[in-house]
Amino acid sequence: MLTLVAVWAVRLAAYLAARNWHAPEDRRYQQIRARNQPNFEWKSLYLVFGLQGLLAWIVSAPLAAAVASPAPLGPLDWAGAALVAFGIAFETVADAQLARFRRDPASAGRVLDHGLWRWSRHPNYFGEFCVWWGFYFLAVAGGGAWTHSPRCS
Repeated sequence: MLTLVAVWAVRLAAYLAARNWHAPEDRRYQQIRARNQPNFEWKSLYLVFGLQGLLAWIVSAPLAAAVASPAPLGPLDWAGAALVAFGIAFETVADAQLARFRRDPASAGRVLDHGLWRWSRHPNYFGEFCVWWGFYFLAVAGGGAWTHSPRCS
């Protein structure tokens, strides 16, 4: 479980760092800063970081069940792990295809419509969706009572 979370986190962090290195700040963040002056430095603690931290904690809470479970790995664990691995691979390929498309000057003003992008407008989000459903299956397999209906037990 922890290995899958680490692989997912490192992949995402590396991708975002590479994509944004030496890039100007996103205009949306500039607008948030402008709307919340003066003292945005302090307001950002709850407007940006506090809210994201709270949401990350809520979304990831079921993973504690998988980490703490003493049960041996079962079919649902393997299915969840496979879905996480598939999702990571899928979003990695989608992100690489998009990066290659954006680097090509001939792509300016065009829409990426080949590779995984031929099948979905947001295949990178589909990969992320698979990752989090895989984590959910791992949480259910770990016995997280809050992750599923008692009728599913």
